[in-house]
Amino acid sequence: MPDCNADYNRVMNHCGLPYPVQECLSLLNESGYEAFVVGGAVRDMYLDRPVHDYDITTNALREQMKQVFAAHRTVETGLKHGTLTVIINQMPVEITTYRTESGYGDHRHPDAVAFTSDLAADCARRDFTINAMCFHPLEGVIDFFHGEDDLRRHIIRTVNDPAERFREDALRILRALRFAAELDFTIEAATAEAVHNARHDLSYVSAERVQSELGRLLAGPGRARILRDYRDVMEVILPELHVLCAERWLRLTEVLPDNPLAALAVLLAGTPDPSAALQRLKYSRHDQNTVQNLLAHRNDPVASRRDLRFLLSGLQAGHEQYAAFRAALDPDTDAADLARRLKEVCDDGDCITIGMLDITGTDLQAAGLRGAAIGRTLQELLAAVMEDRVVNEKTALLQAAENSYCRK
Repeated sequence: MPDCNADYNRVMNHCGLPYPVQECLSLLNESGYEAFVVGGAVRDMYLDRPVHDYDITTNALREQMKQVFAAHRTVETGLKHGTLTVIINQMPVEITTYRTESGYGDHRHPDAVAFTSDLAADCARRDFTINAMCFHPLEGVIDFFHGEDDLRRHIIRTVNDPAERFREDALRILRALRFAAELDFTIEAATAEAVHNARHDLSYVSAERVQSELGRLLAGPGRARILRDYRDVMEVILPELHVLCAERWLRLTEVLPDNPLAALAVLLAGTPDPSAALQRLKYSRHDQNTVQNLLAHRNDPVASRRDLRFLLSGLQAGHEQYAAFRAALDPDTDAADLARRLKEVCDDGDCITIGMLDITGTDLQAAGLRGAAIGRTLQELLAAVMEDRVVNEKTALLQAAENSYCRK
């Protein structure tokens, strides 16, 4: 007679799931409950993409889950939605009871959640067919809405009626675009029509969520096609783009770098007030400064080593980030060559900041300078060094400072 438990363990150990996920499935199954990996993890496993988060759906209720995982550390992360996070070997796994949702008064969140024992009903509330698949090592893929077919055909399609899906949660509009760009998929015709029709409902989505989805969209390999086909949607979240003529819009979409902030800077380069967009979408101070810094240096000369020193002295963005941004706006710029030359200046230790000068404000104070004259003189010395007019050596710098002071 075969050892059923041995067969079960062998399958679990060879299914490709991390041990903590296997353990969660096993403990739920051994306690008599159904349990499946669901959503993005199944999609990415199918596409052979890295999986960062594993979610499990189960017919076990919250209190039953707590009993099943009594020996493990758990975190009560979603009381209303029946979610329990189980931590095994430092890996968190979210486990949620099958549920249905109804009412979406704010066009973002369900007004009511009801638990169910029906896996199909749980999958029916999900956004896209490719995110509604379930997997268990012993049962394979459970696919009520033909997500596998859509994955094979590279299609983004909502579960059931797209207009209703977007009316329920307006964030799904941006998620459709983001998945299409990220996976380089096509949005199915009815879903695409609903995206265009529902675009103004994006006003219900928080700035933080818009910013997050936009960043991932702009980094996706399919970004050019999605931006080209859904400009009307983009102008809802970035109305500043209205000023770009059709020809410029098409050209920009084709040359956008895959760095999200550099791409955003390229799109905003032709708009009158980029800072308004950055503030409205609540980018961090760091990200706002990066985009504004890229824009401030968009026309800096880059032909000579001297030019590169002056550029680097004020540049906050990374070398490759700036080079990609610059090349998108200037067809004559070779991004790889510019990034290489910028790196070379830094690697060679060229003096590009006051802190790299072989002289300090204290040295100038000892030489007789006072107050604001010290800062001005340091700036003048830095410019002289970057222009190769003065050697970056203390004696030479002090002499240059004295000559400048005497002239004044």
